[in-house]
Amino acid sequence: MEIHSWYLVFAITLLLIFGIIRRFFKESLKRSVNGFKSSYQAQRDFKGGIIVYSQFGILATTLYFLALSFILFKINLFFNIFYFHNHFFTFLIFLFSLIVFTYVKILAYLFFGFIIDGYVITREFIYNWVIIIHILGIVLIPIDIGMAFVHINILPYFLWSTFIILFFFNLHRIVRGIKIIYNKNFSVFYILLYFCILEIIPIIILWRLLN
Repeated sequence: MEIHSWYLVFAITLLLIFGIIRRFFKESLKRSVNGFKSSYQAQRDFKGGIIVYSQFGILATTLYFLALSFILFKINLFFNIFYFHNHFFTFLIFLFSLIVFTYVKILAYLFFGFIIDGYVITREFIYNWVIIIHILGIVLIPIDIGMAFVHINILPYFLWSTFIILFFFNLHRIVRGIKIIYNKNFSVFYILLYFCILEIIPIIILWRLLN
């Protein structure tokens, strides 16, 4: 299996960011984990926005973008979906695309919240989503390092592990979003509208683009 020189630098960068978080932002990390596990805890922390807009939030979000982009890059390499001669350039394309997709989706959430007159609810959902992103970035670190250095024959096991993890985290995000809307006494119609417009349609569009 070909191992590119930048893989090592990338792995060290992930571990360095995580080490900084563990060393200097242990309380913020603990708060984020608690918010991930408990919607009640996330709701209590929501007003202050401590996790999202802090230095910890910037580092954890950066970790998420790097970790997931590398996984998308390796999936693309394994299935040979898009081909670019320069692998590092391909990774940067996935990194840029993920950043754009994430913030466009956030804008879509805010627009949806404006339409249904639920701006506060939308902000609370985005807050919960960012918490999930922070935890996902950390969870993906060993997957990234494994994908970077394991033999090609073992790579499918990491791919399946990644699919399971991403499915669980996305399901957790969707359930959390539905719970937030439901707890605010919004109608079932808005829950279905949210699910169709902001969850199903982006997947359909992405699938169409890949095909």
